[in-house]
Amino acid sequence: VRNNIIEAQKQRENSISDLEQNVFFTMREYELAAVKMKELAIKYDIDVLSLNLRSNNTFPDLNNFTQVKKVPIERLHIDLRLSGKFLDIGPFFDDVEKEIKLVNLHSYKFSLDKNAAKQVIADIVYYTYQMEEKTSE
Repeated sequence: VRNNIIEAQKQRENSISDLEQNVFFTMREYELAAVKMKELAIKYDIDVLSLNLRSNNTFPDLNNFTQVKKVPIERLHIDLRLSGKFLDIGPFFDDVEKEIKLVNLHSYKFSLDKNAAKQVIADIVYYTYQMEEKTSE
């Protein structure tokens, strides 16, 4: 039984170590990802109508349902509302995926821009994860 517990602890440590490659550790990194998205929008002549960083944790509260140590991860959103030509928004998606490795496309919705005949409004939600930095125990 002791060996099983030790093995389970090692697996958890390895899993958390793997997670560290795919998460932000500071709010500054999270904010810089949003700034980079804004720069990419400008590159494709896309207007950023709104950019909202939802820095509250949207991850399900796993810690209430588990008997092990606290899960040190939060899921954060970046909400964008863009206006631009439909064919320019696709390359924007591609560049975000290429240049900002730690964000993931969650959802998007297109609608016609009533104020510009050849443009669309894109409501986009990206998500990312933030992990608490390790503290010495």
